[in-house]
Amino acid sequence: METVGKGDVVMDCVVRDGSVSSFCVRGVLHVPDLEYPLISWRKLREKGYTEFGEGDYISIDKGTKVVFEAVFDGNLFKIPEIPHSACITHDFWHQALGHLAPSTMDKSLQLNSNADIPARTTNYICSSCIKSKMTRFPRTTISKKDRKKLDLVHSDLSGPFPVPSYANSLYYITLIDDATRVA
Repeated sequence: METVGKGDVVMDCVVRDGSVSSFCVRGVLHVPDLEYPLISWRKLREKGYTEFGEGDYISIDKGTKVVFEAVFDGNLFKIPEIPHSACITHDFWHQALGHLAPSTMDKSLQLNSNADIPARTTNYICSSCIKSKMTRFPRTTISKKDRKKLDLVHSDLSGPFPVPSYANSLYYITLIDDATRVA
């Protein structure tokens, strides 16, 4: 069968305890004529994964973490995946709804019992929300009347330009003294 590409695939798999494990499989071959996606156990072992079999289940681990589990369906071992739909995780909905406050999302869940938004975990942290709430102290400024030459200099760097200058420079910088406005 012909291989038309190679790349990385992120899989979201359901583990027996109900949790979702996300992992990236690197170097995946794209074979359009293949009826089912296949995973090479030997390639996984080479990358440091271990397998543990128990009844109709095979567990694939990396260190102490269960990466995914495969279930025997009578013919093949199949990996239960989460279908990629709009209601995957609480984190997805938090981002899709413009980083709503957790309390607002909880109220939305109470008001709409048909919503497929999973409840948030107690230790849920959104790094974007944390960064947006960070503050810093404003710079100390010098009043206009107390400024002397070179107390405050504005600068701007521009480039790179496709055609070099006579001195073979691809960038230029401007410096403007705030007190005298001299460039």
